[in-house]
Amino acid sequence: MTSFPEVDPNGDAAAGAAVMAAARGDHRTLNTLLHGGQGANTVDAHGTAILLAAARAADVEPAAARQCTAMLLASGADANTCGSRKLWKPLMAAAKSGDLGVIGVLLGAGAQVEARYPNGKTALYCAAEWGQLEAVRALAGRG
Repeated sequence: MTSFPEVDPNGDAAAGAAVMAAARGDHRTLNTLLHGGQGANTVDAHGTAILLAAARAADVEPAAARQCTAMLLASGADANTCGSRKLWKPLMAAAKSGDLGVIGVLLGAGAQVEARYPNGKTALYCAAEWGQLEAVRALAGRG
């Protein structure tokens, strides 16, 4: 019988798996990792926070991205995390993709609408820049 090495739930491999699961909207795998000891505020070896990966999961079913985002927030993820080495925030990523469900979940968890990227852009600016009219409307009404 083959034995497998133990995986450190707070190590790079687990963090990378969690970021990948969130980015793919795989809430089952993400849930397993969180219950296995993975922290909701973990950042992978590339500097990407799990919540940022979930918030920018534009290529997946919107309900799956929203579910992963909500799961992370319920597990203690910081809605205002600097989700990358470039200080990109989850609300900015959701605004860029125009995902109203994720925007709503983040705002409900206290994401700061007026938070700025180092070049001065806000989530509202990101939504406008990427032509996400409904996201612009949602964010303009909040700040």
